[in-house]
Amino acid sequence: MALLLVVEDDPLTAKVVQKVLTRMGGHEVKLAANPAGALQALEEHPIELIVMDVTLIDATLNGEPVDGVKLTRHIRRDSRWRQVPVILATAHAMSGDRERYLAEAQADDYIAKPIVDHHAFCAQIAALLARKLEGAGRMPVGP
Repeated sequence: MALLLVVEDDPLTAKVVQKVLTRMGGHEVKLAANPAGALQALEEHPIELIVMDVTLIDATLNGEPVDGVKLTRHIRRDSRWRQVPVILATAHAMSGDRERYLAEAQADDYIAKPIVDHHAFCAQIAALLARKLEGAGRMPVGP
């Protein structure tokens, strides 16, 4: 079981993702509705993967407007969290967005919302966690 962070400003979407990841994926999930909550969770918990909403409405970081792409870049600049895999999640998926968002955010993967294939989503997370463990020289452990 991994400890995941879901950064999502829509409470209903956050709860759905949390339930999918706990019930189907066997993970523990922390929720954050804004950048401050996300950074606090990273400070306080050994987060192993982040699911990041791309469109964080009215979100700010250090007084500046920020979205999930900018917040991910901010997280990547901190050596403590650089290796934490990030999956970007967006409801505004258009052709070419995946590649652009992944490059801009320096994220590991991308998923369109609403997330309809929960099994594939859990498998996507499991693959990223396994790749992270392999990179650290440890063997992956199942849920």
